[in-house]
Amino acid sequence: MIDPSTWKQRKIPVPSLQLDPNNPRIPERQAPPTQPELIAELVANDGIYELAKDITEVGYLPDSSLIAVWENGKHIVVEGNRRLTALKLLISPTLAPSLVQSKFKKLSQKAVLPFIKSVKVEVAPSRDAAALLIQRKHTQLGIERWSRAMQARFFVDRINSGSSIAEVAKEFSIPPSEVAAFVQSHEMYAVACCLDLPPEVASKVRNPREFPLTNLDRVYRNAKTAEFLGISFDANKQLLGSIEADEFKKGYAKIVTDVALGNVDSRTLNDDKDFDTYLGKFGGSKPDLSKKGKFDAASITKVARLRPLAAPKKTPSPPTTSKSTPPQKALIGKGFPACSVDQRINDIIKELKSLPAKEYPNATATLLRTFIDLLVSRFADDLGVSAKVIAEHRANPKSPKSHDWYPSARLLLNRLIKDKGILQMQPLALKAVQGLVLDQSSPLSALILDSYMHNRYSNPTEADLRNFWIKLEEAFKEMVTPQHQAGSKNGRV
Repeated sequence: MIDPSTWKQRKIPVPSLQLDPNNPRIPERQAPPTQPELIAELVANDGIYELAKDITEVGYLPDSSLIAVWENGKHIVVEGNRRLTALKLLISPTLAPSLVQSKFKKLSQKAVLPFIKSVKVEVAPSRDAAALLIQRKHTQLGIERWSRAMQARFFVDRINSGSSIAEVAKEFSIPPSEVAAFVQSHEMYAVACCLDLPPEVASKVRNPREFPLTNLDRVYRNAKTAEFLGISFDANKQLLGSIEADEFKKGYAKIVTDVALGNVDSRTLNDDKDFDTYLGKFGGSKPDLSKKGKFDAASITKVARLRPLAAPKKTPSPPTTSKSTPPQKALIGKGFPACSVDQRINDIIKELKSLPAKEYPNATATLLRTFIDLLVSRFADDLGVSAKVIAEHRANPKSPKSHDWYPSARLLLNRLIKDKGILQMQPLALKAVQGLVLDQSSPLSALILDSYMHNRYSNPTEADLRNFWIKLEEAFKEMVTPQHQAGSKNGRV
């Protein structure tokens, strides 16, 4: 039984959330799609602009929580990829394909960004735990319904993860024969996508959102058609060919083309007479059954066959509640986003997440100081704040600056805090930053990092560093998210 109430609910910065490369909406390909490829695919085919426009006009509904899993050190959103893409493009329109960037930039200017840059996410313990809830959402009314091809891929992904047909059937409370039928649909659709078809037909076939797979299923599952094509199916509904593969392909290509172009559907093929008439018109596309051979779907698609009768997976034992969570050794917790457009900043964040502060306080303090300098200067540059500070100081005759002078991180932080509206933070969090940066009498003043760097009698401790980090963490989260880092022209002067 699904119990999402036990899942962890977190508010996570949108830029740090990843789109799911296994999303059934995305056509399958040899190599996993990149994040930009996923965005481009969803924008082109799944109404992302309309959804982003709705979020801009109506708002992001509080019950629109995403579902994610933690994989390979990242939060992968397994439910809500359309919403996530819309949010990402409202925050960072430059992520959109070039042809539609201007449209998303206009929407972004109208969006209330502080309310969507971090969103509620239900973190499921695994894809297995989330699978039934996702399947129900996209095969019932309420959420945009998956096509037959998308549903088939979803079930095949479950089998590829190690479940048998019987286990998948039990998990989703459907007959094993229905799961096997989805396996068959997926396999025959994958074969269709690998055929050598005219470009205008291939584009229709390879779009799982539009291709009428149910109509294709109706044709090849007919006994007369299967005999005509020289194929059969084993107990698990997987393809077995008894003629040369090329002979099968030319007959199957005509069927797939007719289905894609709408020439074949339930109205044109109702009974055996209709099938006899249809198959009798194949001409040169008729397979030569005298050319004996042997093939399966894998030999055509170059993808390994499923093992639907695989032994049951070993379910990991649930963690015992008696064990306490081990204390965090590094200064920065794992949940802090490493999503700056500056890769060096991301690298430093990752190092601070792995460096034990108690064992290496000096190294942690030094690295933290470097992180603050780079992050604050990048943030101030992108917003044009550093350029303004430089211009003001150059124009001041009482304190002339050289042409290569650049303000310190403390000076820039001071300015960022005083200019209202730049740091979109909770009032108490902003007050903590102000006390740290503006009150130089405080023992945890920003100046203390300078003393760690330059005064050999000033020794950092783990407690000092943690107290310092707690006060600045929210401000740094604000600065590290890419909506303020779109490659501004207001660079250093």
